[in-house]
Amino acid sequence: MVTEQQMIKILEEFLKAWNSHDANQITQFFSENCLYEEGALGVANHGKQQLKSYLEILFHDFPDFSLVMKDNLCNNERAAYEGTWSGTFTNSTMPGMAPATGKKVTIPFGGFVETEKGKISRLSSYWDLVSFLKQAGLMPG
Repeated sequence: MVTEQQMIKILEEFLKAWNSHDANQITQFFSENCLYEEGALGVANHGKQQLKSYLEILFHDFPDFSLVMKDNLCNNERAAYEGTWSGTFTNSTMPGMAPATGKKVTIPFGGFVETEKGKISRLSSYWDLVSFLKQAGLMPG
């Protein structure tokens, strides 16, 4: 069982991995059969390989992508967190995404993490799609 302090450490190291833009480093935090859900886009990545492919596209489309975690609540093998993500919408290679606008966005996000044997088995992330569309210049403000 993961303790509350261990979960906080996992989240801190996980955040560093995200900000490194290294998909391999990020996926090391996940179990082989993990589920990564991106609520705003309706995307579900099953397993580390699908997640790695998704992350590579994300970092290509937002080359200066960064996360800032403002708060978290941990209870042994589960955690909830909130913060902001930001980046410049430089490329548009994600399936179904509108053309890139070159605009910088800063979006509030939150999520829920479940672990199993010290690895993330499920991560559900939620962020404000309307704020993204407005800031990216894809929807009237």
